[in-house]
Amino acid sequence: MYFFIYYASIYSFWQVLYTRFLLCSLAVRWLFGGGGGVVALGTPRWVGGDVYLMCVWFGVVSVSCWIGR
Repeated sequence: MYFFIYYASIYSFWQVLYTRFLLCSLAVRWLFGGGGGVVALGTPRWVGGDVYLMCVWFGVVSVSCWIGR
């Protein structure tokens, strides 16, 4: 039973990370238009690498908080 609880907690943790990755990338692409160029008010658009780095950052913060428990 303990193995099942441990496995379920790890599985849900990775589900949360995956969902966060998808939502962050979709939100950034929607807000900033995804590709090069400039949008209104001179805000530079985000490229795929920026989205990837942002999602890695949120993942690292989540993992470090999770390990600290």
